[in-house]
Amino acid sequence: MLGFNSDQVYKDEVGDLNNRGTEIEFDLGDRFRQAYGALIGKDYSKEGLLKGAAKIRNQKLGDTYDPISQGIDLGPLTAEYKGTAGKTEAEIKAALKTDQERASALQQGEATGYLDIDKLSPNAGAGTILGLTNKGQREEQRIDEQRIYDRRTGREDEIRRQDRERADKLLERQDIRQDRADARQDKRLAQDRRLTAETNQLQLQLQYAQLAQADRNRRQDRKDRAIMSIVSGLGNLGAAFAI
Repeated sequence: MLGFNSDQVYKDEVGDLNNRGTEIEFDLGDRFRQAYGALIGKDYSKEGLLKGAAKIRNQKLGDTYDPISQGIDLGPLTAEYKGTAGKTEAEIKAALKTDQERASALQQGEATGYLDIDKLSPNAGAGTILGLTNKGQREEQRIDEQRIYDRRTGREDEIRRQDRERADKLLERQDIRQDRADARQDKRLAQDRRLTAETNQLQLQLQYAQLAQADRNRRQDRKDRAIMSIVSGLGNLGAAFAI
C-alpha cells in the first residue's frame, strides 16, 4: 500500500515472506512504492521491507513460543530453542519438543537420585540423559553388591566410608536442585518487583498528568472569568455612555 504508515506497510508484507522470514517477494508494485517511499523519506526497498516484515513476523511467533520455552526447566543444559528468527514454525515446534523431552528426562533422572548432572554435556539429548541415569543406577547396584560382599568379608570400615560418600553425593545433588529452585523463585520475584515498579511509575505519571490537566483547567477558568469580567465591564461602560 502507498502511505506514511510504515508499520502497516510491513504488516501487509508479512504474507510475502518465505517460511523462514529470510526472503520476501518484490514485484513491480513494490518498486513503485519504493520510489514513492523515497519521496516521503520511507525505506520501502526490498531490504527495508524484508527487515520490517521479518521483525513483525518473528515478534508474533515469539509472543506465542517464547513463554513455552521459558516454562521449560533445563537446568545446566543449553536450550535447543533459540528464538524464532530464521526458523520455520515446524523447526520452532521441533526445538521446543526436544527441550521438553530433555527437561522431562532430566527431571526423572534427578528424581531417581542416580543421575550425576556433572557428567552431562550441555547439549545432551533425552536419550543420553536417560542412559546416564541407567548407568548411575547400575553403578549403585554394583556398589550395593560390593557392600554385601564387604560385609560378609568383615570390611565394615569400607562400608561406612562408602555410605558417607553416597550420603555426601546425595546431599550435594539435593543442594543443587534447591539452588536451582531458589534461582527460579528469585527470578520470578525480580520480575514481579519490576512489574510492580513499572505499574507504580505509570500510576505516578498518570497522577502527574491529571494534576497538570487540573492546573490547566483552573488557569483556563480564571482566564475565562477574567474575559467575562472585561466583557461585562465593557458592556456596563457602553450602557453608561448610552445614558
